[in-house]
Amino acid sequence: MPTGFQDWINPFNLAAQALAEAIVRPKYGSAQVGTFTTNSTPNSSKEVLSISGTGMIYGGAFRSEPAQSQKDDAYSVIIDGNFLGGFIFSFLNSSLFTPMYSDILYLLRYDDVAFRYFVGIGYGFTFESSITIKYVETEGNTIPLGGRLYYALI
Repeated sequence: MPTGFQDWINPFNLAAQALAEAIVRPKYGSAQVGTFTTNSTPNSSKEVLSISGTGMIYGGAFRSEPAQSQKDDAYSVIIDGNFLGGFIFSFLNSSLFTPMYSDILYLLRYDDVAFRYFVGIGYGFTFESSITIKYVETEGNTIPLGGRLYYALI
């Protein structure tokens, strides 16, 4: 049925939509940085960074620089209480999770000779109440960790 619109234009009526909620956001605030430098806890998951509020991720990177292989360790991301990602370093490497946006976390460096593991976090993910970064240590060692998360809050 002809509508008078070109084929690539799909007009919609927001009032006619069956939405549970409609969120109109103000502009995000200025960029902020959350940093951490700590040591892992052997054979456990450790929260290394937590941010509360409503906001958006601009990016960031997290590192692990042990004195021995930690290829089966991982960083994980929890947004608004939901686990969104956290593959072990060796899986990220073997599965080629290296380009940005291959997953929420992507591999920046995997060096199992010098034992340097870096992951990046993708741009544009939003959070309503919180974002938490955890490190999961599986080899029974205490190792140095560090990282930065760039974000903005409303």
